[in-house]
Amino acid sequence: MIRARAGQDALAYLERIDPDGAQRMRDRMPQESWTVLSTARKSEWIPLEHDHHLSDGWIPVFGRERAIELIAGSVLDVFETPVLKPLIQGAIRLLGATPASLIKIIPRASTQIYRNFHDIRIGDRRDGFTELHFEEIHPQVLAHPSYFFVWRGTFEAIFRLCRCEGRAQLDVDEAKRRAKWTLQWTERGAN
Repeated sequence: MIRARAGQDALAYLERIDPDGAQRMRDRMPQESWTVLSTARKSEWIPLEHDHHLSDGWIPVFGRERAIELIAGSVLDVFETPVLKPLIQGAIRLLGATPASLIKIIPRASTQIYRNFHDIRIGDRRDGFTELHFEEIHPQVLAHPSYFFVWRGTFEAIFRLCRCEGRAQLDVDEAKRRAKWTLQWTERGAN
């Protein structure tokens, strides 16, 4: 399940940035799923059978590159919400404005957004490099790889916030219901 806030905030951001695109995203959703998402309180949990339609719409509506830009912009917008702003500001204040400091809070922050979706743990870490392991991924999440695409946009948002050039590589093992993100970054202007 996923908090209604996640989809509602993404659509609100799109409505401000690209109203026609937001409408195309809504039009792709079955009426029942749109009703569930649009009428839920922000703190309610939305079942995956309704939520996935939103994630599945990014690439068909916008194309890969524009979708990544919009998802990253939406995530940066969400970083300013009461749910995540204290976590983001705390990580930056304590650990610095680096991808490593923000990636470090992903396992905790994800529990505020996802339930029975996946377990996340941080793997190998060193300067400019972190592995994130997604384990016990819900089968419905694996059936909709667009959720991984949304995570790619999330990492792009982190790279932008920290003013870094970054790369995110995904390896999925569906049989074992796990995935690994390999994240690498350099500060802009660094050799």
